[in-house]
Amino acid sequence: MGARDPNQAWAVSNQLKDYRLNKQATEAHLVLQDGSILHFRKDGFSSFVQASGGQAKRLEPTILNFEFDRRTLKVSFADGSGLEVAWRGGFLGGRSLDTRVREA
Repeated sequence: MGARDPNQAWAVSNQLKDYRLNKQATEAHLVLQDGSILHFRKDGFSSFVQASGGQAKRLEPTILNFEFDRRTLKVSFADGSGLEVAWRGGFLGGRSLDTRVREA
């Protein structure tokens, strides 16, 4: 994304605006600063990543694998880096986005 970003996970974490997860924990969304969305789906029938918008479309081919549970999304990228995104705090108020980057 940027020339100063050391890996893909770091680049995504710098552009991350919001993280959404449905109540069934089958779908997750990473919303980027430009409004584009990376949509992750995993259930008993399928597992896929779909992108809408500029930055997300460029990132989609770099995603190798992902997994999520009721709070946390973990994404692995082609360069060997990884990103973990979760909400810290309560769901009604006082929550903040927590990101962790695993180096390549």
